[in-house]
Amino acid sequence: MTPRLESVLPDGDVPAQTLPAREVVFVLLPNLVLLDLAGPADAFRNASLRVPGSYRLRFAAPQPSIAASVGLSLAGLEPLPARLAPGTILVLTGIGGDGIDPRDPVSAAPASMCARRRRAA
Repeated sequence: MTPRLESVLPDGDVPAQTLPAREVVFVLLPNLVLLDLAGPADAFRNASLRVPGSYRLRFAAPQPSIAASVGLSLAGLEPLPARLAPGTILVLTGIGGDGIDPRDPVSAAPASMCARRRRAA
């Protein structure tokens, strides 16, 4: 079942018309800065608590698991999406260190995904 967004009227009544939940895709790279992930993810989580079903968070990466800049491993990540639905919010996290090597396929994968999206638009 697709999550739904219900707008609440000032008197507390919920109208019959609902909107689909907005997708939020976090694109994670190896060596990511955890605060760049945790802060925005928690903001969307809190918004969903206020308006249940308003956002659907997804965590995608070029690999099923990656290590953060502090050494913590994140696993169970979904693959980078081939396409983003209209209205999807895309969050690119920062990385620690000197930057990315565009010749590295893992690091270049999110940029390629964004380029595909731009050409399709």
